[in-house]
This record gives sequence, C-alpha cells and structure tokens, in this order.
Amino acid sequence: MTNQINFTGPYGFFSGRQRSAIENGFRLTERLEKYTEQAFALRPDLKETKRHTIIWSPPGAGKTFTVNQTIQKSGIVPVKFHGKASMNAFVIKIAYDVCFNPADPIIVWIDDCDTFFTDSEALNVMKGVLDEDRNVLGWDVNMTMEIAKAEKSDNPQDHMIAEALRSFQPPGSVGVEIPTDRCRFIITTNKKLATKQEAEQSPKKMDEHAVRDRVQWRSFDITSDEAWGWMASVILSTDVFKDKGFSLDTTQTFMLLNTFHQYWDQLSANSMRTVMEAGAMLHNSPGSFADEFEQSFLI
Repeated sequence: MTNQINFTGPYGFFSGRQRSAIENGFRLTERLEKYTEQAFALRPDLKETKRHTIIWSPPGAGKTFTVNQTIQKSGIVPVKFHGKASMNAFVIKIAYDVCFNPADPIIVWIDDCDTFFTDSEALNVMKGVLDEDRNVLGWDVNMTMEIAKAEKSDNPQDHMIAEALRSFQPPGSVGVEIPTDRCRFIITTNKKLATKQEAEQSPKKMDEHAVRDRVQWRSFDITSDEAWGWMASVILSTDVFKDKGFSLDTTQTFMLLNTFHQYWDQLSANSMRTVMEAGAMLHNSPGSFADEFEQSFLI
C-alpha cells in the first residue's frame, strides 16, 4: 500500500487538517498490517507473549478491509466467522476444523466480534477458548439435535460434522469440549473491552476484562478525525469499489471523502459498508448525492 498521495488537482482542496489525518491514516494502516502479520504468525522477528490477538478501533476506519488485504497478500486461508454468527454455528465450525483440519496452527478470524462480547454466555465460552492454560471451547448446550440433523442429511460433509461433534462429547455429556490448543485466534471488534480498573469498578465487566487479559490487546484509541483519515487513506490507496463493479474519478472521490468528514459524527453507522453504499449512490446519482446521503446515512 502506497503512503504517498499527491495533494494536487481536486485533492488539493483537502484542508491542512484533513491532509494530516490522511497521512496519519497510512501510518495506522502500517501498524495494523504489522499487528495482523504478527497475529497470523507471519512475523517471527517480533516476540510474542500471547498466542491470540484482539484488534480494537472505532468503527469505519478500515480494520476488516486491511486485515483482508493482508490475508490475500500472505496466501493464508483462515477459518472466518462474522461476530453475528450464533454460538452454535461457531461451535460446529470449530469442532469440524479441529477434527479434520491438519493445519497447525488453525487460524481463526472472528470479524466484527461485538455481538460475542455483549453476551455473557459467549464471553464465558471465549474465556476458555483464549486461556492458554485451558485451551478448550466448552459448550454445555445439548448438541444431540444438531448431531441427529447432520446424520440425516444427504450431504457427506454433514456426516463429518456429526462425527466431529460426537468425538468431542465427554462421556455422559450432551455438550462438547473442543480443544483449541492448535488454534490461533485473531479477533477484530468495535467494542472496547473493560480494563482492570473498569472491571474493579463494575463487577459485571469482569468477564470482559478476563477476555481482554488473555490476548494481545491491540488498541487504536483514535479521534474522529483520525478515524476518518484512516478510512480516507484506504479509499485513496486501494480500489475498494472494484468488486462492486464501478469506480469513482478523482473529483468524485474527493466529494465522497469530504462529505464523510463533514458528517462523520452524525452517521447512523460508521463502516466500510456505509462507504461502499455511499460510493454507489454517488456513482449512480451524482446530482442528488448530497440530499440522498443526508436522508440515508445521518442520524
């Protein structure tokens, strides 16, 4: 990823404050790339103290996009989950991969893991998963129905799922205990888990802190300007709209980024998904973009 933008032509209209934020955005991306490479065990030159990593930043800065780019460059094929996946789906997938995946380590990426971290049951599960002394995904929910459903399926892979789940059921148990000692987890989230001090002040946050304490906690505690600059640097240096089948010219890109800067703190959702939707809106209806943006994306 280039870290040089020629601030001439339409880009010359960026204010000094915006230019500084964009330039800092490239530095943040380099830092994130380093953390991602280390989390995926691609940087033996960097000393590790913990096997698992959580990367936190405010939404919309480009975490998912940058981690994806790093994965594509490295050729890694992680086991990927979205944080809105159910815990049952998570358990089934981990059971299958631990049982049948010979890779060591098994790289597991949970993206946008906010939902897991707002559910007390999921937090308890993740404590065991990320604890390098325990290394176990313990799920006490009755998996008998899942096993029976998989066994009745015509899909051979479902039969393998049933086999995996059964192999991790302790004698007399309906739940599963899946060893995670071969797994390396990287988690991206917009939820800032509680520090030790915050957990001491609010005992309900103890599980949050316990998860945070078990991982390399990589924090991007940045201002709104810095978050916008990070997002802008990604847009300016990569063809983010290519997969959607369109592109924006220089003038349109400036208009898009300037609009986001103007309304950043009023957006109903700060995410690269919002950027994609707004970019498509600008491409399709440039004349009415300002009005449509306000109606579609502002609180």
